[in-house]
Amino acid sequence: MTIITHPAKTERAIATELQLRMQGEFSNGAQDNWLAVIARCKTRRDVQSALRTARAHGLSVIIRGGGQDATGCTVTPGQLVVDLSAMRKIDVNPDTRVAIVSGGATVRDVVIAAAAHGLVPVTGICGSDRMAGVKLDDGYGPLLGRYGRVADNVLEAEIVLKGGQHVIVNAGRNRDLFRALCAGGMDPGVVTSLHVRLRALPSLLAGMIFYPWSDAELVLHGYSALAALAPDYLTVSAGIVSAVDGNPLLFIAPTWCGELEEGEHVLAALQAFGNPVGAIVGPMSYPGLLAMHDRYIATGPRCSKHRRRLPALTDRAISAIIVAANARTSPLSAIVLHHFRGAPTRAHAEAGAFGMQEGHFLIEAIAVWDPAADDKEAGHQLWAQNLPEALAPAVPTRNYTNLLGLGDRGVR
Repeated sequence: MTIITHPAKTERAIATELQLRMQGEFSNGAQDNWLAVIARCKTRRDVQSALRTARAHGLSVIIRGGGQDATGCTVTPGQLVVDLSAMRKIDVNPDTRVAIVSGGATVRDVVIAAAAHGLVPVTGICGSDRMAGVKLDDGYGPLLGRYGRVADNVLEAEIVLKGGQHVIVNAGRNRDLFRALCAGGMDPGVVTSLHVRLRALPSLLAGMIFYPWSDAELVLHGYSALAALAPDYLTVSAGIVSAVDGNPLLFIAPTWCGELEEGEHVLAALQAFGNPVGAIVGPMSYPGLLAMHDRYIATGPRCSKHRRRLPALTDRAISAIIVAANARTSPLSAIVLHHFRGAPTRAHAEAGAFGMQEGHFLIEAIAVWDPAADDKEAGHQLWAQNLPEALAPAVPTRNYTNLLGLGDRGVR
């Protein structure tokens, strides 16, 4: 295990060097958080030593795997970071369709390992996320409608508790801890490995359909109507990014994991919502699907996210989204709509990390800007905050840690 420390913020040279090293991994340039210690772990025993050290010195702990906390909101001053990025071993059993995933493995790592056997894990949409982090925080993914939340597909976990003890949890062993872990409502320690269920998909249709901004109201109303009637095989997200000229551009991102011919008809109907200016839709591998989403994830030197959950995409909500898109303060900024639906809405409420299982929409306002070209940080952050406030009241749920915004704190 490698230990990196800078215990005093007054040691500015050391701290600055380490902050640069952490940029894009542990923090966001819009935050000014200074860590105390980074423990780069290679084994479960390294993790145990790190947690015992943190407890002995009264340090809070944050886990680093894929570095998906783009806003840096899970980082606070004086923390010990347990860096699991070197723990990325994956063992796939194609007969049982189970993968044993080390705690630092990313979603992309697991997807590639499973694809070698013609299988796929249930994941979120970001390939760089740490698989264990997505599982425990729940998540919205392209297979949500048919196969449920990512946490629904965890069979077993190995955990190092905060005091350094090592435990195995599953449906029959330490059952209460297992259920609480998958629900995302507690922070028992560090997950050093997971057993996850894999799926065999005979076909997968996916892609993105782009519409001119003049069709935004028509397409968003069509998206809302489709969401109420879509079969479980179809999961659809939507969003607003910038066209080449900097003006807003609307996209719909469908994933179909059912019978191929039926899916072709469904995706063709989606393209009839308006007058698409472009479409990349068709048979796609699961690694290709995640790579496509990764290309469109809003990133930059500065990032601020705010979100609101809504029980329905109403006329009022659509109007607020359109107003916000027109008012974007940076061409790098985006708005993303996720739809929570299908199989997980029929699960028992105790299984859900959001404290509710009803279908809902999650609206994200993601402000991204380059301070070298634009120093109006407060304006960008205000833009990201304004849309969720305009959409109030929210669905009363806990924060989803992977989607925190500035000023927010999650459940972990």
